[in-house]
Amino acid sequence: MRELLTADDLFSHLLILRGVSNKKFIFVEGDNDCGLIDPHINPDVCETLPSGGKTVALGAAEIAEEQGIPGIGVTLDLDWADLLYPRIIKPHVFYTDSYDIDSTAYAVTQNVVGLVINNSKRDRLRNLIPKDSAQILIQTAEKVALTVGVLRFLSERSRWELHLREFPTHLVITENIEVDLEKVTEVALQRSPNATISQENLLLELRKHIPSVSDPFRYCSGHDLLSATAAMLRKVGGQASSKSVGSALRAAFGCHNVTQSSLFSAINAWGAAQGGAVLNCVQVETA
Repeated sequence: MRELLTADDLFSHLLILRGVSNKKFIFVEGDNDCGLIDPHINPDVCETLPSGGKTVALGAAEIAEEQGIPGIGVTLDLDWADLLYPRIIKPHVFYTDSYDIDSTAYAVTQNVVGLVINNSKRDRLRNLIPKDSAQILIQTAEKVALTVGVLRFLSERSRWELHLREFPTHLVITENIEVDLEKVTEVALQRSPNATISQENLLLELRKHIPSVSDPFRYCSGHDLLSATAAMLRKVGGQASSKSVGSALRAAFGCHNVTQSSLFSAINAWGAAQGGAVLNCVQVETA
C-alpha cells in the first residue's frame, strides 16, 4: 500500500534505517526507478528507497534537509520541469534524463532494437515492415508516445481536463503501423468527461504543436512508449507485455549508458561531494 505513504512515513522509515546503517539513501518515485538505478550503485554505500510518488519523495527529502540529516538524495521524473514550471536546483535533487525513468531507458535506441528483434517473429516483422523493420516499429512507438505526450502537455498548460493516464495506445495504431491522430483525439475525449475542448480544436492544436517539438523524449512518457511497443510486438508474433518490455530495457541500461546520463552524472557528483563513490560504473577520485 505504498500509495498511502506520506512524506512523514517515509522520513520515519529513513530514521529507522539510519539507526542501523550509515549508508546514503536516495528517495525515488517508484520501483521502476530502483530497477534502473540499483544495478549501478554500490549497495554497501548507497540504497534507493521507493516512495510511491514525487510529492512524498521530495517531501521526505525536504524534512531530512531541514533536520540536517546528511547523505539523502532524491530522484524525480523530469515531467514538465523547465517547460511549465522551474526545476528544483539543489545538489541532492536529481532529475531523469527524459520525461521519466522508463523514457530515459527507452531513449537508448540500440537496446530497444535488440529487444524488438528478440521479441518478434522475424518473418512476420519483415512482412509487415519490409525495410528497416525494427527501427520503423520503434519510430512508430515514439510517434504514438509523442502524440499522447503533446496532448498531455497542452492539457496541463491550457487546463483542458484530459484524462490521459495509462492511455490505451493499442487503439490508435493502424494495421499499417502508423499513428491515427484522429483516433488519438477521439479516445482522449472518450476518457475525459470533463474535457473543455472539442475534438476538432484538439486535433488542430495537436497538429500545430507536434512539428515544433525538438526533443520528443521530453514529452514521451515511459508508459506510452512501453505500451505502444508491446502492442506492435503482438502484431508480429511477440508475447511481450509493457511490464516485460520495461524490465528488459532497464536491465539493458549498462555502464556505457550510465556515463552518458545526466541523471547518473548528478548522482555521481552528489556522492563525490559526500566523500565517496556511489556509482559502480564511474570511479570518483576522492581527496
